[in-house]
Amino acid sequence: MQRNCEIALTFVRSKVRFLINGISYCSFAADFVNTLANKESVLIAQKKVVSIVGNTAIEQTKDKIVIQVGKVQVIIDDKGLRVKGGDLRAD
Repeated sequence: MQRNCEIALTFVRSKVRFLINGISYCSFAADFVNTLANKESVLIAQKKVVSIVGNTAIEQTKDKIVIQVGKVQVIIDDKGLRVKGGDLRAD
């Protein structure tokens, strides 16, 4: 699938590195990164997506979502929803 893309980048105190050696890599390091999509934003990964903030992590693969907050882990997969290291409560 080929898509045309126009990107305007402005970086303050950040690092941007593009390495192309048979595989494309794009790495951003910045104090703040803001993304605004007026209609829709799509992130597509072939293997997994990981989001980390402090001691909280969300990991998505094609067949599972794992949410980790401290020692509590929530797993959603084809077996259902499981909680490890904590309680499942409805408040």
